Amino acid sequence: MAMAAWTRRRWASNPSGSEVRSSLNQLRQTGDGQSQAATDYQLPITASAVAIGDLDGDGRADLAVYGTDGHSGAVRIMLQSHCVPGQFGSPQPLP
Repeated sequence: MAMAAWTRRRWASNPSGSEVRSSLNQLRQTGDGQSQAATDYQLPITASAVAIGDLDGDGRADLAVYGTDGHSGAVRIMLQSHCVPGQFGSPQPLP
């Protein structure tokens, strides 16, 4: 089981220089009532909603993040890794 929350950062920049509008923070439970350190996924949109579901048919939960990109609504897809369960790829535009 994983829990997630997002935080908003308007017009900030990450070390690579790309724009970050918000971030999704994932907290993974260890099974003994504790959680691992949060994983921070930086998003190029200002997030307002997150949906969880198997988006690519591999049986693993993926994330769809909705928000705005400054001009209009935008969706970013984050597929769960096949190699590291619970880890998600970088946000990609909806195809």
